Amino acid sequence: MLSTVQPDGVASEQSFRHPGSCGTERKPPPMAHVHPLTWRQDSATTWCALEGDTVLGTIVLERQYELASVDGAVRGSHSALGSAQAQLEAWYQWSTSSPGDGGR
Repeated sequence: MLSTVQPDGVASEQSFRHPGSCGTERKPPPMAHVHPLTWRQDSATTWCALEGDTVLGTIVLERQYELASVDGAVRGSHSALGSAQAQLEAWYQWSTSSPGDGGR
């Protein structure tokens, strides 16, 4: 619902639909590649990315969230934990995809 204020100062509720949507709900396409990473918080300032029992990278909160993969292939400095996690997950997805999936 979208609230609008009428000239008399009274708010009214209106339905809003994106133009051209015809009222149908759009679903996102299925993901071609799902990554099996899990995140473990080891302390108040440290997180590890795991594939099974293998640690792939760590994030440490210093001035910012500092990301480093174990093999040194990816590093980053982020203002949000989610951004650092997203960088490692994107790198992992790219590094494990086959050329036909749009990766490497």
